[in-house]
Amino acid sequence: MKLLLFTLLLFVSQNLYAGLTPIKEIFSPDESHYPSTLYQKVAVLQWANPKDTPIDVTAAQAENFKQTNRQAIAYYIEEANNNGANLLVTPEMAVVGYPFQPEFDDNFSSVGQAAPYAEEKTGPTFKFFSQLARQYEMYLHIGFLEKVPKEKKFFNSVMVISPEGKLLVTYHKQNLFGGEYRYIQEGNGPQTYNGPAGRIGLGVCADIYDSTFLNQYRNLKIDALSLSSSWTIHNSAYSYYVSASRTLNTIILGSNHNYYPDAGVVNADGSEQSHIRQSTGLAYGFLLLK
Repeated sequence: MKLLLFTLLLFVSQNLYAGLTPIKEIFSPDESHYPSTLYQKVAVLQWANPKDTPIDVTAAQAENFKQTNRQAIAYYIEEANNNGANLLVTPEMAVVGYPFQPEFDDNFSSVGQAAPYAEEKTGPTFKFFSQLARQYEMYLHIGFLEKVPKEKKFFNSVMVISPEGKLLVTYHKQNLFGGEYRYIQEGNGPQTYNGPAGRIGLGVCADIYDSTFLNQYRNLKIDALSLSSSWTIHNSAYSYYVSASRTLNTIILGSNHNYYPDAGVVNADGSEQSHIRQSTGLAYGFLLLK
């Protein structure tokens, strides 16, 4: 019996590992090719909250959980700043994370279950990261669950905060995936902002393989696309970054959670500036200044 159990555990562990194909990671391109007088250094984060998001909690309990995640993200913001980056992209729903509910595809089951984690775009998450953006003089792209004031209408959102601590824009995910329809609404269009490297477009995860989404940004002629992701299949995210970069003829900044990892910065021709898979942490890239 013990031998059978051991064999079963060995089989499971081998197959779990086999799901992730290790790569030779590139954390940053050769910086000697990207002088700071000509390029903006950017960072994308591969990370997930270490604990599953608890469900059936009070608003106060949810806020405590989110604050723990904010503080963890703050560590990487400081690290990116110390390494010379002045833009950082976080994963999809980075502040909230996801619950462990296999029957609901490890997502929230309802508006009621997600409600304690939702907040207005100028709520505690904005206030926390606005201070850090000012402190480090950085652009921050923060994934969170947004609620519309006085309505039970939620969006899978990314806020962009300027180095002055101002809220520049908030993007709502358009191409919802799986059970997201249970608790969030579709976004209704693209969002961009102008930074040192030109016009930056925003997207969230499954948006990247939606032709309508790609056509929106192709028509806008953006200089880079920032994508906050929470991928669901091993070894696949980067191929979508590459495909989108070629379709849009623009640089992709791909941030991701680390349970189905793949993050990095992809050039407009599909070549890699950086690519990490096994590691939790930051990958870097460069955008040509305008």
